[in-house]
Amino acid sequence: MKKTILLFTGLLASWCFGQTIPTPVYHHSFSESLSANNFTVSTTKISLDTDRNEEANKSAKLEADHGAIKLTPTSSHFNNLRSSGTISMWYKHEGTGASAFGSDKPLVYWSNKQTFYQEALLFALTNDGKVKVASYVSTNPNGNGHSASQVGGEFPTTDFGWNHFTLTWNMGTNGYIKAYVNGKKIIDTAAPIFSIPSTSSPDIYFTGFSDTHSSSLYGNIDEIKVFTQVLDDSQIAKMFAQELPTFCEVNIPDTNFKNALVNHHLTDNFPKVDLNGDGKIQCMEAKVYNSTLMLTKKNISDLTGIETFTMLGGLAAGENNLTNVDISNNKRLTQINVGLNQLTSLNVANGNNTKFIVMLAYFNPNLTCIQVDSIASTSTWTNHNFDSRSKYSENCSGTMAVSDINKKQIMLSPNPTAGMVKLSEKADVQVFDTSGRLIGSYKNVENVDLSTQKQGAYILKLNNDNGTQTTKIIKN
Repeated sequence: MKKTILLFTGLLASWCFGQTIPTPVYHHSFSESLSANNFTVSTTKISLDTDRNEEANKSAKLEADHGAIKLTPTSSHFNNLRSSGTISMWYKHEGTGASAFGSDKPLVYWSNKQTFYQEALLFALTNDGKVKVASYVSTNPNGNGHSASQVGGEFPTTDFGWNHFTLTWNMGTNGYIKAYVNGKKIIDTAAPIFSIPSTSSPDIYFTGFSDTHSSSLYGNIDEIKVFTQVLDDSQIAKMFAQELPTFCEVNIPDTNFKNALVNHHLTDNFPKVDLNGDGKIQCMEAKVYNSTLMLTKKNISDLTGIETFTMLGGLAAGENNLTNVDISNNKRLTQINVGLNQLTSLNVANGNNTKFIVMLAYFNPNLTCIQVDSIASTSTWTNHNFDSRSKYSENCSGTMAVSDINKKQIMLSPNPTAGMVKLSEKADVQVFDTSGRLIGSYKNVENVDLSTQKQGAYILKLNNDNGTQTTKIIKN
């Protein structure tokens, strides 16, 4: 018997915060001052502003055509950074200006020569919403000809507000350069293709590339940190968790839903949602979560707050007490299981239906309409299961399609059963467990044998000339 396994796969690795974070050799928090040791901050269109926690005078506001923000490391630190280092910063993006690199807008630029760069390392945003690490090597020491090596990575959020950026490198024999956004690694490449400035002009520029051309990016910048050593994945994730904004908390009225999120990582090593462990779900924590939420059998009645998880990949919320589920704001979601609830309303029209992998809404007897992007978008769904009285519609608030509710229903007996189930008429039968896993498939039968299955609830999907229906049966 061929089996189909439904897997809700995690897209975000578990957060491991075991290692301590070293003290940075340079740190600019912009707390009440634009000045800091070894930093030069122009006052041209740069001023103190509120930070990511909405605290006054705790970040630098960068207007269009702003002056330079640069760090001049000591000679010993410069030599250390040539071998290995880490730079992190918070940046809130608002706009872009002219750049020597065209579509590439430097977050961090480090060159040994400002006018005609011979060796340069660039960490940048691009106009098409990606992140790039690039290296430039001069092909003409007396001019601006150059060759470039570059690696790009997808920006892991649709929100260009405050985000945490980290660049780390090791220039040893087996060296590497890695880039992170909000604690998530998006670039990992071998270091030999890149150049680190080796002589003269060791200045490191932020949101620009020189004293006179510094306004490639504008918005807000905060918490610049420079380390003369590599930070690993867990340290960078921990630093992000410790620094993430806490002023904005997600409104989650259902206590059981909130507890399930706070304790999410305690079950089967699921990805952590409450990254800083404060017992709350901050807006930033919801914003960066891009795996599946595993919420089966949590006694949840209300999913208010789910709309803030804009990068959510999947939702497993079967066997709860839900009456309404709306994932229209979860634009990246492609998997949903809300079977065995009490749904009267289900909206999965999130603009991403053509990429759906799983849509399970079986055994919701009061659900008659499932709102989708378009009826056509459901035609390629291979793993979708719902009750016969439910219909797909592009507008569930309008006139619905005629239901099969008045068609002849197939009766099952006995229910509960010790093993053998008799159908009132022949049908094709698929048997699913409550996780949505297909455990049996039969063609044109009147009996289904569940004697080898464990005790518990099962879903039978029945199909014949009268249509399709979904029925729950209990195995004793």
